[in-house]
Amino acid sequence: MFQFTDFFQAKHKQHSAFMPHSLGMEICKNNHTIEARYRDYHLIHYVVSGQGTLDINQTRYEISDHTAFLIPAGIKASYRADKNLPWSYCWTGFYSNPDDVKFILPDTSQGVIYPAFDTLEIWNIILRFFRQESSFDTYSEKKFATGQYHLEINYDCSRSFSMSSVLYQILSRLPLPKQNATTVSANIKRIQEYLDHSFNKPVQITEIARLFSMHPTYLSAMFRKEYQISPKRYIIQKRIETAAQLLHTTDLTIKQISSFVGYANQMEFTQLFKKYTGKSPTEYRRFSST
Repeated sequence: MFQFTDFFQAKHKQHSAFMPHSLGMEICKNNHTIEARYRDYHLIHYVVSGQGTLDINQTRYEISDHTAFLIPAGIKASYRADKNLPWSYCWTGFYSNPDDVKFILPDTSQGVIYPAFDTLEIWNIILRFFRQESSFDTYSEKKFATGQYHLEINYDCSRSFSMSSVLYQILSRLPLPKQNATTVSANIKRIQEYLDHSFNKPVQITEIARLFSMHPTYLSAMFRKEYQISPKRYIIQKRIETAAQLLHTTDLTIKQISSFVGYANQMEFTQLFKKYTGKSPTEYRRFSST
């Protein structure tokens, strides 16, 4: 078994969408068993060859090659290699907060089985990472099949970044949960209405995503697909359009209008207004009143 665990991430759990806990790969012996236990991180195994069983939530699953299985954090599970045709697999463990993990795992109380999965691609991604370690060169196929190797560290910034890169490469290969197109469209419409009423307040896409139980990246992609504009640009345009209307129909000062549409810094407002309209607020008011 070759395993890499980032103990810095495991200890500190930084605030990021997905944080690596461990990467590993193993050619298992007959009946090799991981006993049932709880974990505080999510764990995905990618079976490259052979077969075995997964026991989770009092249900047994027969797992064969080219299949991946995900064990959510806080769920007790055990798994065993077949006695005649033991599996070889690689794995990745990662942390994620409840809002972000819904992007790949809508129900965190259940395990997930991914059939017909290109597990060999994941094996090669992890293998390339391990080959960066000089100690990995000492592992012949025989030793790799029977030995154990743990690379324990307190903290290595470069290695942590590398592990994060590998993790995101792997997660990007997962099939995303299917969502009803009508439901997605309705949710995006609700988000647009929310922005129409909140455009002049401090708005963070991550907070909006949390309110609507969506991943920020997914929210932005679906919003752009629906309206051909990003949420951030939509907010800016809404602010500029409102400011233009106020400049034309009221006697409010530019400072008052700037504050009303959400810009405490009048200079920032002026620069943005000119960028989007081609005129400064003063010029726009003068030309619109003639």
